[in-house]
Amino acid sequence: VVRRVEALPEAASNMERKQLQHFVRNAAYLGCAWFFDPRIGSGWSEHVAEYMRSVAGLPSSSLQLPELPAFFANVRESEPGKMIVPDVCMMWFTSNFCDLGYLARGVGTRTGRSGDVCWDKIPLPPFGFTLFDRNLMPERPTVKSSDADGYDFPEYMACQDRRLTREEVTSWCPMGGHYPDGMWNTSWGEPAPLGSQLRTDVLKCNKKLGIPDFARTTDMLVHIADEGEDVDIMKPFRGYLLDIEKVRANKAVWQSSLNEAFHFGSAVSDLLYGVGTNAPAHTERGAGE
Repeated sequence: VVRRVEALPEAASNMERKQLQHFVRNAAYLGCAWFFDPRIGSGWSEHVAEYMRSVAGLPSSSLQLPELPAFFANVRESEPGKMIVPDVCMMWFTSNFCDLGYLARGVGTRTGRSGDVCWDKIPLPPFGFTLFDRNLMPERPTVKSSDADGYDFPEYMACQDRRLTREEVTSWCPMGGHYPDGMWNTSWGEPAPLGSQLRTDVLKCNKKLGIPDFARTTDMLVHIADEGEDVDIMKPFRGYLLDIEKVRANKAVWQSSLNEAFHFGSAVSDLLYGVGTNAPAHTERGAGE
């Protein structure tokens, strides 16, 4: 995402900016598909790595992600829940792509160098993706956040020049300080220091993308690769998974639970595995950069 933002001229047309934003939304979808992981042991590794190589080979001026290959169409039919992602997660990725892109450069990620994905040679940790101590990959063991300090992955250095520090993770993961602490009764991390090149780069990138306004959640609770609306990287298109009019009709009910918006692990898991649809539909971007 960052290299495409940097390639976009300052005097880009509105159409070009819209194309870039659409690219970002599709990329956010892929980031939120928990199983879309190139690391060995994910089950999708070979196919994700192949797709990542195809994207890495595109020029920075390319603002259209390739269509997902046939493997993912088969997953859509056999395990459709694994292709469903929550809208609020896409908001997180959309909000943080600039931060994450420059952070990746800061640790010297080798992904994309000479077409080498690198991460497809690294084993996946044994536990599932966990959010607020709720495992969103039930077929894998759960890890509690209280145990996180005990995990270190020296093998990641095969794909990085330096390790991420605990301080970087705790500052950048919440939102890199782009929201004021205390909003929704939580902390949003620490922003890059004032006057630093990192802060300058991130804010310039966010401005080109139209962040924060562009990063807001939408009326739709969840997204699929072939909806042909917000996300369109699989064909044929079949529209939103949920009835948009019914979702909008209940929007006020979900908004009344705004304080629970970031304690939605159970709701997300239920959505992914077909138990319910009780996640908030819309949140407002907070004050901040």
